[in-house]
Amino acid sequence: TQVVYQQGTNTTWNEKSVKQVATTGQEKKRAFTLVPSISASGELLAFQAVFSGKREASLPWPGSRGYSQAEALGFRLEPSMNDSYWSTHNTQ
Repeated sequence: TQVVYQQGTNTTWNEKSVKQVATTGQEKKRAFTLVPSISASGELLAFQAVFSGKREASLPWPGSRGYSQAEALGFRLEPSMNDSYWSTHNTQ
């Protein structure tokens, strides 16, 4: 499931009566893929959130609100090592 968390401002800045109007912030989409998992016995497993990125800079900042709580709950925060936020068989 694709989750968009910053779509832009939906504002424009063009001269009146132009034929093509560009919107501000629409060209840079910020999104991730959330993958729910269910075991064969029907138990809901941990969700996997896939963000694009190949470096630690792609991850949430360790000082972010909720980061230490996520670590305490056993969340693994690792770069996807991919240019896409789509989940594939190679996404760990």
